[in-house]
Amino acid sequence: MLRPTDELNKRQLEEMQSPGRLRSLNQERPSTYGLVDQGFDSQNSALPSTEAIPDATPDHFSTVAIGETSIPIAQLIGTDLPSAVVTEMLFETFIKSVHWFMLIFHEPSLREEMNSALTTGRVGERNLSNIVLILVVLLIATKYVAEEDVISTRTPIDIDHLQAKLLRTVESKFLAVLDQDNVGAVQVCVLLSSFYFYHGRPNRCLAINSAAIRMAQNLKFNRERSWQAVDTIEREQRRRVWWALYVLDGYGSITYGTTTIIKGSQCLVNLPQNIDDTSARCPGFDSIEKLEDGTTQPVTTLSYQRYKFRLYRIAEPIMGEIYFHDGRPIPELVKKVQEINRQLVKWEETVPLELRPKSFSSLDPETSSDPLTRTFQLQALALQLSYDNIQLVLHRPLLVYNGVLSLGHHVRVPKAPASGSDFWEMSKDLCWKSAHRTACVDEYLAVLRPVQNFYTSSYIGIQTFTAGVMLGIFALSKPFEAQAQEAKRSIGRLVKMPKLLGYRTMISDQTGSVLQRLLRLILDEELKLLTSDDAPPIVANKPTPIIKSGLDNSPIPNNVPTNAFSGLEGISNSNQTSNRANEDQIPLQSQIHSHVEVLSPGFQPISKRSTGPDISTTVQAAGLDDDDIETILANPAVGTYPFDSSFLSELDDVGQGWMWEDCHQFG
Repeated sequence: MLRPTDELNKRQLEEMQSPGRLRSLNQERPSTYGLVDQGFDSQNSALPSTEAIPDATPDHFSTVAIGETSIPIAQLIGTDLPSAVVTEMLFETFIKSVHWFMLIFHEPSLREEMNSALTTGRVGERNLSNIVLILVVLLIATKYVAEEDVISTRTPIDIDHLQAKLLRTVESKFLAVLDQDNVGAVQVCVLLSSFYFYHGRPNRCLAINSAAIRMAQNLKFNRERSWQAVDTIEREQRRRVWWALYVLDGYGSITYGTTTIIKGSQCLVNLPQNIDDTSARCPGFDSIEKLEDGTTQPVTTLSYQRYKFRLYRIAEPIMGEIYFHDGRPIPELVKKVQEINRQLVKWEETVPLELRPKSFSSLDPETSSDPLTRTFQLQALALQLSYDNIQLVLHRPLLVYNGVLSLGHHVRVPKAPASGSDFWEMSKDLCWKSAHRTACVDEYLAVLRPVQNFYTSSYIGIQTFTAGVMLGIFALSKPFEAQAQEAKRSIGRLVKMPKLLGYRTMISDQTGSVLQRLLRLILDEELKLLTSDDAPPIVANKPTPIIKSGLDNSPIPNNVPTNAFSGLEGISNSNQTSNRANEDQIPLQSQIHSHVEVLSPGFQPISKRSTGPDISTTVQAAGLDDDDIETILANPAVGTYPFDSSFLSELDDVGQGWMWEDCHQFG
């Protein structure tokens, strides 16, 4: 029987744990400065100078406009803007090449401010961040401007000299921009970090991106309810900037092998909504997009951004909960992979036709050349590459279970639990499908030929590297299967892609070099097996259809000539794989520099007919107990890791090379 004091304590505990109470405890509390600023706002007066006070950000908190006089641009940034014709040409280049891919500002507003600055030669002192933002836009555009566009200005321009001058000016004013503490400052950080990322300065990219995240959090961009009365354009710009930061953080974590800074649970911000600069629809399509609140609206150029944001929101736990799992049991990790995979597949089912590359394959040339249609085509390809890359990163740890990767010649991996036996095979097929489809983006030559003048050229290089290494692992694990022959041809397509499409970047050069070495390694291993006295006889395998999954559910046509690489025989169609359930693994000989060992002869990969675990025989053969096996799976450094990734160091920290390091088998 409860005493009165017990009842009181119970009631107080229930009140403390009530949802409303918990929300009030967790909500953002105003700082001392914020409370004072609110008081001054109520009196319709401005605060005096407060820049030195922590959290004192008048640009953000005060609703009272602060008067200022304009000054010459050269006095503010140390130089004038380029001539009007050059500035406008570079601005248009940015809009055409980058803006559709990274939407962080309102084009009409920034264009109006740029035109005003060009006309008057003056700008408000507190507008430093916007002027530097314009400079960063022009800087990025110098990397992608076409020669014919330069000629059309009828102005002698040394693009390399202009690029160096713009970069010096931006870097010299960067710290002053950080002091501005407004949306323009965050926009500068986002674009400048992406510039460094795609052009060989990854360390600067990481540092600036981290600064941008902290600045945005300080400005409460991650808490929409805390925003004071702002107009529609300002609200949408804040949403665009915050979600662009979220994607940069997620993509950076996958690329560099780190955990994310931003947590989805802390993103109390709605996805961007359509306004005047994002209302265009794809000609010939009329799909509808369902929004988070249950409403629907036509698919527009902004839809790509929202689908990308949703995709990275699903992918967020991959790094923190699967790769850096803090010693979780393997079954829990597998369940998490299954959960994320289900969400990815569900997301894929919602992608509209306008954002599926195959939707444009039957368009006539005139329609395909339409600039707006081309934008949707590029968005569709970028979205497919992102989806496939995330699937590869997600399922890569499971390859030790399903017979593609091994922990070394002295350890056999136990079969998966019966409840997940189907999933192991599907996981392997998903890796193959995603890697192979990435290699086949050269099917869209008409869309990709101008890619040398787009931000996506470097982006494609990173995605293709991961796909190429995955294809190499498939080829090395079973070198005489039809799938291995197709994998080699696909790697060849990836190597040739930059030349075929007419572009070269630092990332594509490094990626191509590594993949060529990987292709030579595969051919060397085949030669060893063909000439080794210890190699088992080669048996022809019956093909089995591949599991269909992903943004395109139809088999990808094989349009590379069979003589693309001399010495490759037995090429099969891309929709054929071997019978995995009734064949032995073929052992590969170790190499001094780089190699992949497959599982020992007699170990059968997990098939769809598996009925349950068979651990005892495996453990006895290896002299290990269950705990030893789990320890090795959780910490591959304990055993012998099969993939020596030393040659991947050529990528210089760019391109997801971390995925193949010793410490990332399951943690």
